[in-house]
Amino acid sequence: MFKKVYYELNSKYYGPDIVSDDEIAMEWERIPHFYFNFYVYQYATGFSAAVAIARRILKGGEPAVADYMEFLKSGGTKSPA
Repeated sequence: MFKKVYYELNSKYYGPDIVSDDEIAMEWERIPHFYFNFYVYQYATGFSAAVAIARRILKGGEPAVADYMEFLKSGGTKSPA
């Protein structure tokens, strides 16, 4: 199942100009950050948080910037959530 999904995503990503053999479906196995230490989850969570913060600043203006600056000043003393 995962091999099929990875193959389809790889084909969609590179488009019709790239010829992929069936072995590309197993490429994910050699990329440890797909399955080790929740790397992809951490990356996706961080990216989502950055987008949410940016949207809040763009919508809320200076008060949102002040809130974000206050959060940054707290360093590691507060939970990111």
